[in-house]
Amino acid sequence: MTTPDFGGLWLGCPQWAHRPWTESIFPAKSSPRDALLHYARAFNTVEGNTTFYATPPADTVAKWAEQTPPSFRLVCKLPSEVTHERLLGPGALEVAQRFLDHMAPLGERIEDLLIQLPARFDERRFDQLYRFLMALPRPGARGYAVELRAPSLTHGPLFHEANDLLSAARAERVWMDTRGLRAAPLPIDIPTHEAQKRKPDLPVFPLGLGPRPMVRYVAHPTVEENHLWLEDWAAVFARWLEEGRRPYFIAHYPGETQAPQVAALFYARLRARLPELPPRPVWPCEEQIELF
Repeated sequence: MTTPDFGGLWLGCPQWAHRPWTESIFPAKSSPRDALLHYARAFNTVEGNTTFYATPPADTVAKWAEQTPPSFRLVCKLPSEVTHERLLGPGALEVAQRFLDHMAPLGERIEDLLIQLPARFDERRFDQLYRFLMALPRPGARGYAVELRAPSLTHGPLFHEANDLLSAARAERVWMDTRGLRAAPLPIDIPTHEAQKRKPDLPVFPLGLGPRPMVRYVAHPTVEENHLWLEDWAAVFARWLEEGRRPYFIAHYPGETQAPQVAALFYARLRARLPELPPRPVWPCEEQIELF
């Protein structure tokens, strides 16, 4: 099994198991237990949100490795105990190390890990953040991507200070773009309402600090209405790819039902700028259409 080639881009969604995807990237009669296997034929990365809430059993980790090629990338979140309970403070490094040891069977599939910090983690904890990042293990090309949600770190001198700190610690800064989500007109459905409550409303910048920038894009619920923001990001990602970087684009959607379609739309906009990029894989739903 080989993972899709997107010409240096890591492209995916925030999960791999969602039953409505039998209408897009999953075969119609596929088993839920094979969700990751089928997902990895459509995309080459996935955001591992589940590890934020609980560390998976060892046999589950082994199955993830079995169902994906080494070239696949699983961007696991560090557990909430590390980021939200201990706030990278006392004991956090030990918890993180146990987690990384537990996930080691995935090998290079976890080349990059996501450190999502709460809004209360601000400039007062910069020293803590720097010490934690510098102490993390870095086998091979291991990287760490940090999502800062404190409003004070999104503008002015503190914005640049945060970027300098992450660069010095060889970490990437993650951008969560919710502009499409927040542009949804009233009345909005329940998944969109819930997403607007949970996702941060912060400015984003076309800034990559290292070799693998990361953008988490949360879409407008009408897929076609995302063209404006996806076109902007396509210009940025085209530049990053031309610079030799390998950026991540993770497509979120309220309720995730049409996250694959948002990812596909972004890739189409990117290929319009870089026609030499490989075509994306044909999905099962598209194969079915071709039969008729």
